[in-house]
Amino acid sequence: MSGQKRKRDDPIEAIVLSTAPDKPPTHWEQMVVYLNNPIDVEQGHQIEGSVTLTPNQEEDGPNVHIRLEYKSGHRSFVREAVMR
Repeated sequence: MSGQKRKRDDPIEAIVLSTAPDKPPTHWEQMVVYLNNPIDVEQGHQIEGSVTLTPNQEEDGPNVHIRLEYKSGHRSFVREAVMR
């Protein structure tokens, strides 16, 4: 099965890609996505969201398109970036 992608039994199952020093190395690198505006929260408030990473096929090199969607209270935010 070398070189083939394995399909997960449960597509909702979380995938963890760690860059911790005690974990095996991956081809993923650490990334920082800066938020345009600060989010005001109070103790007990939650920030919920998701991060989507997709290959950027339009340019040469290992580019990744990052989409960060999050919400706090009744406000929703979207931040997009390309890691080169």
